Amino acid sequence: MQPVILDTDVASLLHKRKPTGALATRLIGRKPLITFVTYGELTKWMEIRHWGTRSRQELADWLADVPVLPGDEAVATTWGTTVRRRDTAWPAPSHQ
Repeated sequence: MQPVILDTDVASLLHKRKPTGALATRLIGRKPLITFVTYGELTKWMEIRHWGTRSRQELADWLADVPVLPGDEAVATTWGTTVRRRDTAWPAPSHQ
C-alpha cells in the first residue's frame, strides 16, 4: 500500500469517515500517515471543543492505527519559514 501524508483537514474527514468524491477516490489503496503537527492540531481541536470521553477515545483509537511522522529541527525550521512566507503573501485580517 502506497503511503500518503494527510493534512489536518483530510485527517479529520477520515477520522469522521466523511471523505467524499475525488478525495475518497484518491485515498483508495493508500496508507494514511500524519505529521506530528497534524497530531497536535487534532489534539488542539479536541481540547478547544471540549470533547467528551467517547469522542476522545474514538480519536485515540483512530490515531492508534495511523503512523505519526516525527519532527526535528530541520522540519521545524522548514515549517517556520514556510508559514512566514505564507503569512506575508496575504494581508493579515483586520480584527476591529
